[in-house]
Amino acid sequence: MTLSFSLLLSQPEDILFQIISFASVREILLLRCCCKQLQKATYSRIVWQNALRTFVSHMRIHQGSLPLDEMDASELEYAATCPLKLYHTAKQLPSPETSPRTLSPVNTRMLLVDWDADDFGPISEGGIIDIRFVAGARYLAILTERSIQLWDLRRENDVPIAFMSVEGKGKRHLYVDTDLDGRVVFLVIEELPESKELTFQVFRTDLPPNLRRIRESC
Repeated sequence: MTLSFSLLLSQPEDILFQIISFASVREILLLRCCCKQLQKATYSRIVWQNALRTFVSHMRIHQGSLPLDEMDASELEYAATCPLKLYHTAKQLPSPETSPRTLSPVNTRMLLVDWDADDFGPISEGGIIDIRFVAGARYLAILTERSIQLWDLRRENDVPIAFMSVEGKGKRHLYVDTDLDGRVVFLVIEELPESKELTFQVFRTDLPPNLRRIRESC
């Protein structure tokens, strides 16, 4: 046993948890195989909470996608290790050219996107232009001919959690990302008819979700 390893094991339990919480998911799983003391430490809630928070920040996942403060240790570990499990599973899958696979939906949901923000009643026109998943796959961003909508797929509600009217005459495209604070940012680019100019509008959701325009330019 090396001096550094002995020093690690000699730390008080709370300090040991803090040290391991800075390890990567792969490193945490490897430490679990070293000895009983480290195995116990790798089941700590703070270890997996920090590992998942690091992953969420690195991947710029919307901060509302995973309720980190409400999840227990097993839920945090499951969420943090899912990307690693998916990577190993994908490596073991046969080539799609030699053995095509049939995909089945894991969830089916019907959304009523043609509704009016004032009275929550349906409107007679306005089709979907673009749909994007927000990083984390909990939220769905939809651009229609009349609006931008943000839907929470975990909620069984019939209206989006954020909405803003957006109208235009040209061809439009929707791009979705999250900022450093984990808020959803929408970029709507419009190609003006009979012109080579582009206009763009940037929207951002606050917490609680509330869409607002933060920039517009040609």
